[in-house]
Amino acid sequence: MPETYDEPERLLVFIGPPPDFPDGAILEIIEERTWHVTLMGRFGNYPPHDAVGFLAFAKALHTPKLHNLIKDAERCGHHCLPVSHQSAASLRNG
Repeated sequence: MPETYDEPERLLVFIGPPPDFPDGAILEIIEERTWHVTLMGRFGNYPPHDAVGFLAFAKALHTPKLHNLIKDAERCGHHCLPVSHQSAASLRNG
């Protein structure tokens, strides 16, 4: 998280109006000056696993705010690589 970040928000949610923007993101401060970023996709459009694709996906959201915040951010280490998780579109009980 850049030293220049002085916004009051500690949790930002980026969800665009469907159907044109079905993707979204969450940015949260998890500890001292560290952000946790989650990108979400649907309908076969999922965030890539590589850093370049991750930033491109963030840039394609309905607002440039997330991309502008993270594009120059420093990763906290090699263990902070993009990971992917996909779940079923719908689940029924019984």
